Amino acid sequence: MINRSNSITLSLILSIIALLSCSDTEKNPAAVRDVKLGSLDFVDLLLGTPPESYGHVSVTAHGSASKNVVSVYSVDGAISTLPKYKNQVYGGIMTAADVNVDANPDDYFDYYAQFGPDAPSHPTFGGNGVFGIAGNTANAVPAWTTTMYVPHAIFLLTPELSTTNATISKSTGLTLSWNADPNNTLGVGIEIIQTTDMPLPYHVWNTIETDDGEYTITPSDLAAFEPGETCYIGIGRMNFKFVEADNKDYTVYALSYTMNAATFVP
Repeated sequence: MINRSNSITLSLILSIIALLSCSDTEKNPAAVRDVKLGSLDFVDLLLGTPPESYGHVSVTAHGSASKNVVSVYSVDGAISTLPKYKNQVYGGIMTAADVNVDANPDDYFDYYAQFGPDAPSHPTFGGNGVFGIAGNTANAVPAWTTTMYVPHAIFLLTPELSTTNATISKSTGLTLSWNADPNNTLGVGIEIIQTTDMPLPYHVWNTIETDDGEYTITPSDLAAFEPGETCYIGIGRMNFKFVEADNKDYTVYALSYTMNAATFVP
């Protein structure tokens, strides 16, 4: 079960969304920077979202520390009568990557559901998926549907970081390998988040790279991190699009990510 109150996990997910939403000329540089924890305002984080957006439909594949395993699939979404999630309302049955979800509020959005990897059905990853909302005339929510490519769930293949004593050498760096998706044109977001020395700000290194299955993080990339600091290292990919219905814009996205804990050593 994903702990949605874990702000570090949410920050990583949202940072990957922000990274992958940038074009090549706009992406964040591969440099250490001070950041603050991201909010759950997807409208602001999905660069290019029309300011009049009236909600989103999304799916996420949460990777496990074990290789090639999805720990849980989730669907979340929200529909509002005003831009930027003001006055969330019921919009009818929501379809996200081929699965239907009725309203089921969590702490953030009106639609939320989880599916185990062995569930009879779960959101489609690695193919085209249908997204949409059935609509609700009482709340002035239009019905719409669209099809979008959902990238394969991503898995960190090497190095082995699933042990409780995983380390990252500052002096040698590390080479990451993952299962590439040749149909993913937005690239892969890679991020290291410092988790010691709270409160904020804390250090983050990130980059967007081609989804070709391998990337080397160099010692210079890790210069600002100190030996003994713990961190999360994460990798993720996504796809997104915007849908217009009755002069209202909605965001659709699909995200897959894997994150592991490690400690820096000299």
